[in-house]
This record gives sequence, structure tokens and C-alpha cells, in this order.
Amino acid sequence: MFGKNMLKRKINIVLYEKNQPPQTLKGKLYYDKKIKTWYVAFGGENVPAPENVSKFIINNTIHLEKVGTNSYSYLDFNEFIQRDKQLKTAKTDIDPAQIYSSIVKAQTRLERNKSSLEKIIPIIMIIIAMIGIGIFLAIVWSSVGQNMVDISKNFNEATKTLASLIEKQNQIISNCNLPTPPSAPTPR
Repeated sequence: MFGKNMLKRKINIVLYEKNQPPQTLKGKLYYDKKIKTWYVAFGGENVPAPENVSKFIINNTIHLEKVGTNSYSYLDFNEFIQRDKQLKTAKTDIDPAQIYSSIVKAQTRLERNKSSLEKIIPIIMIIIAMIGIGIFLAIVWSSVGQNMVDISKNFNEATKTLASLIEKQNQIISNCNLPTPPSAPTPR
């Protein structure tokens, strides 16, 4: 009966933080087969667990102590030692570098597991954008292009009218008998 349920298990997590009362959270313990590591997941956090994580589980509960901003310690209540009426715990610390490396491995695994369609989608989106821009330019050019043809026709008509006016003005001037201006004296 070894299956998926053996590698994933719902558990309760008691989280101890400095200057705060303990919190009981719902979470799960799971094994990542690709990188061969146990994780305790709760509230958006995936905390790497040691190989002997089963010894930290008592009554389906794991006790974690938050040490610093991103590091956790697993509390082993099986190894309580009573000296001078004080309880001491054996701790297993998880380094922030391990948390960071697990996040990086998860990201690379996500990139590796993308389907070919997911890898091609950015190229398809660029092609669709270029087609959209082309259609937009075609629409704009068709509306402005027709106006350019009209402007060109109007300009041709205006130049023809101006040419005919200048020709008529020259005819009127030539038909008028205006006295010719006296010629300028020749220099000596």
C-alpha cells in the first residue's frame, strides 16, 4: 500500500515565535522525489525537514521554533532532559540558505516542466501584437490615404486655376498700351 499518500500527510504545526504565544496551524508534510527532500508546508512557507522527520511528529503534530527571520528549528519532545526542573530541547536548525536553495530548485523545476505550448506563448503573443499593429496602421492609412488623394486633387486644381489667372493677367498687361519706360542713360 505504498503510494502517494505515504509521501504526503496532513499534520498540525505548533509554531513558537519569540515574545509571542504558540500558534497552532494546519499544514502538511510531503516528500519531493525530484530533489529527495522532506518539506513541512504551512501558511505559504515550505520549510525543509531533516531525513528523520518522523521522530519529530507526536500525535500528528510537529513543533517548530522560528529562529531569526527565515530559519526554523524542529523541537524534539522525545528527547526532553529534565535537569534542575528545567526542560531542554534537542533542536535541528534549518539554515536560510537551504530555504533559498529549495526555492531556486522549485523555480528551475517549474521552468523545466513547462509544456511546449507554454514556452511558445510569448512568441505567439508578439506575433499577435505585430498583426494588431499592422491592422491599426492599415486602418489609419486607409482613412488618411483617402484624404491625401483628395488633398492632391484639390492642389492640382488650385495650381491649374492659379496658372490660368497668371496667364490672363499677362494677357491683360500685354493688351494694355502702357508707355514704355525711358531707357536708362548709358554710362560713360
